[in-house]
Amino acid sequence: GMSKRDSPARLLAKDLIAGCFGGIGIVAVGHPFDTIKVRLQTQNPKNPLYTGMGDCIKKTMKWEGVGGLYKGFISPLWGNMLFNAVQFIVYGQMKEAIGHGEILSIRDTFIAGAITGVSVTFVETPMDLFKSQLQVQIVRAKDNPEYKAQFTTVSGAIKQIIKTNGILGCYQGFCTTLIRDTIGVSLYFGFYELYRRALLKKDQPLSDMQYQGSFTQFMAGGVAGVAYWGCIYPLDIIKSTLQVQPLVKSEREVKGFMECAKSIYKKGGVKAFFPGFTPCIIRAFVGNAACFVCYEQSKAVMNKMF
Repeated sequence: GMSKRDSPARLLAKDLIAGCFGGIGIVAVGHPFDTIKVRLQTQNPKNPLYTGMGDCIKKTMKWEGVGGLYKGFISPLWGNMLFNAVQFIVYGQMKEAIGHGEILSIRDTFIAGAITGVSVTFVETPMDLFKSQLQVQIVRAKDNPEYKAQFTTVSGAIKQIIKTNGILGCYQGFCTTLIRDTIGVSLYFGFYELYRRALLKKDQPLSDMQYQGSFTQFMAGGVAGVAYWGCIYPLDIIKSTLQVQPLVKSEREVKGFMECAKSIYKKGGVKAFFPGFTPCIIRAFVGNAACFVCYEQSKAVMNKMF
């Protein structure tokens, strides 16, 4: 419980394991929506393959079955386990550093979240790049029967990226991801805590939050996910666009954040920053609800055990 404080090593180990479980939860529930989101984001706007979310799900099921919705599932599974382990470890360490075992104020929660966001950018940028490059190969091959995919696996994508641009090539889209994650992760943890606190009665101590059940964790996680994605969606579109640009620098249409933002706006105005918003928000809610429940429940089990 709250009274006995874990040693730093123990705290880290618990956040590591619980974070991995959170990652499993988010992918199991959220991956189909992610596949749909990327397909809607990256299709040719002049000659769209799908008319919207429902159509994209129908065509994916028709062409590839349920497996199509879980296309490239293993990579984000490992990726999200790693990512959430890092995210919850850093956030746990930041809470300790700022609060010394006390429950943080809401303001400090947002600060701890922002610092966590900066840290996870280093893990997330390459992860998302590999995923985006791979998924876009599949879409290009579908759009154009003559197109031969450059690579069909994550390891193939990584090899090609490093061959073309060296190890720093894995950080294509870094600055945009940094802006996105600093804002987004701050909102993510901030709103998770805000929701849980809103349920306490006026004179209830904050430590009573440990008795909140899994439904509250589910709802708070869902709210956190929607706060994250609802606010940073346009930044995510810019990031996706930068990360699906060709690996060879001279072949890229846009270079960098501002040029990319201007080009998206020129093509479709404000609306162009929100394609695939609906599946993303649904996924944000259910995926992160699952993530936080898995995280909190596995942590509770560990706290009982040791």
